[in-house]
Amino acid sequence: EEDKPAFLQQVQLFSQAAIVIGPHGAALTNCLFSPAGCKVLEFPTKGHGIRLFRWVCNSVGHIHAFADGVESQYDGNYTIDDPAIDRIVDCVDALWHGRQDFFRERPCKLIDWERPSSS
Repeated sequence: EEDKPAFLQQVQLFSQAAIVIGPHGAALTNCLFSPAGCKVLEFPTKGHGIRLFRWVCNSVGHIHAFADGVESQYDGNYTIDDPAIDRIVDCVDALWHGRQDFFRERPCKLIDWERPSSS
């Protein structure tokens, strides 16, 4: 019961977001509460290769990009030095202005949930 107001505040905050920026992880799921067209910048994890949040964003009409050069091990911390901060600023600017060509191609294969008929 104590978490209820915090959760509702979280939903309200994300429902007004034009851009969401954060590391790969469960908290990024909150982008589901954002309006269609929200821009999502994800700090990826090295060696993990999962494109879950790109798929989620594609599914609900968001624009997703990875902040390359700002990575951590899956169970580690991010190291943010001056060049990484510059890279994040450049990524935010490119994402905000719709310059998808700025970002490295990372294909996301959408899952086809329909099974072919066996007949």
